[in-house]
Amino acid sequence: MPALENVGKAPARLPGTRFRAASAVPVARIRRRDVQVGRGGRAFDRAWVLEFEPAARTLVDPLMGWSGSADPWRTITLEFPDARSAIDFAEQQGWAWELVEAPLRRPAIRPYEDTLRELLTSTTSPLALAAFDGNAIVPADAGTAGGVEGGTDPVEEADLESFPASDPPAWTGTAIP
Repeated sequence: MPALENVGKAPARLPGTRFRAASAVPVARIRRRDVQVGRGGRAFDRAWVLEFEPAARTLVDPLMGWSGSADPWRTITLEFPDARSAIDFAEQQGWAWELVEAPLRRPAIRPYEDTLRELLTSTTSPLALAAFDGNAIVPADAGTAGGVEGGTDPVEEADLESFPASDPPAWTGTAIP
């Protein structure tokens, strides 16, 4: 809706007072609240915000580098639960308003299979690539335990040699001569 369509329905008043504005009130912009990544994300984006267009440019303080303005409307931010209540409030106050619709957000849907495919194809491991294709590679010595002929595990063998009944149960990795 154009901003000038609702001008003149009520006398413009200063925000927070019942007094008429002595100067022209800038156009009130009504928009959705910005998404704040570190503060709840999309949980609080349902609120609508009424702010005024900048009436004066910002000035940078030469000594401190702070920015400031002579615009008294810049600091006013009002939150509303929906756009209709923000529009009604602006019309009650006699302010020209402009509704800024946010573009529709399309969620990016990424199925688990695509994510897994990207993860596995980015690796250089032939076992991972073969397992993803369904062609599992079985090592040649898969029939033997620990890769040693005869089926004995080197760790179990060292365990038997280094743990007599009188020693405490602490394996150091070395055999007792």
